[in-house]
Amino acid sequence: DEAGLKKYWEPETNDQLQLLADRFEALLEFSHASIETALRQLAEELQIKPTKLIHPTRLVLSGRTIGPGLFETIELLGKETVVRRLRHAIEKFKTV
Repeated sequence: DEAGLKKYWEPETNDQLQLLADRFEALLEFSHASIETALRQLAEELQIKPTKLIHPTRLVLSGRTIGPGLFETIELLGKETVVRRLRHAIEKFKTV
């Protein structure tokens, strides 16, 4: 979604998603609750609104800006797929 990329991808998004991928990778339990907690804690640490992580993450994982619940989607995709897609997007959109 090119419009979504322009709307939600900011210069700091790559660094933020790198930190999120690291957090997800470190989770021992990959459940809706642990995923949501990890994302919201990171947002708090970065002093940003959770939506600054939620929107680009949804875009990376689904290619769309809207869809089913993000945390449920992440859980269904599984840790390996989610981390791989996040890291791929970080590389692909380095210059955005």
